[in-house]
Amino acid sequence: MNITDIMSAAGIELWGLASFEGLKKQGAGSSQVRLMENPVTVIVCLFPYYTGEFEGRNISRYAIVTDYHLVAGTMLKCSCRQTCCCISSKSLCMLYG
Repeated sequence: MNITDIMSAAGIELWGLASFEGLKKQGAGSSQVRLMENPVTVIVCLFPYYTGEFEGRNISRYAIVTDYHLVAGTMLKCSCRQTCCCISSKSLCMLYG
C-alpha cells in the first residue's frame, strides 16, 4: 500500500507532500508541538467545507453538517493508522495510533 492508497482509503481526496525543512524555514514547527523524531516530509490535506446553497433556511450553515473537526479528525486518524502499519514507525504510532 502506498500513500495514494492510504489517503484514498481514508477518504482524503485533496492532499500533497511538502518538505519539512522548507516549512521549518518559514517558521512552521517552531512552537512546542508533538513531532516525530527527525521529520522529513509533511502530508498536507485540504478538507472542503462548502455546504451548498440552502435558500430559505433558518439555521446556520455550521449546524447543517457534521462538525468538520470530527470528520477531518476521523479521516486523519484512519490515514495515520494505515501509515503506521506500512512504515512501522513507533513514534508515529505513539502520536496518532
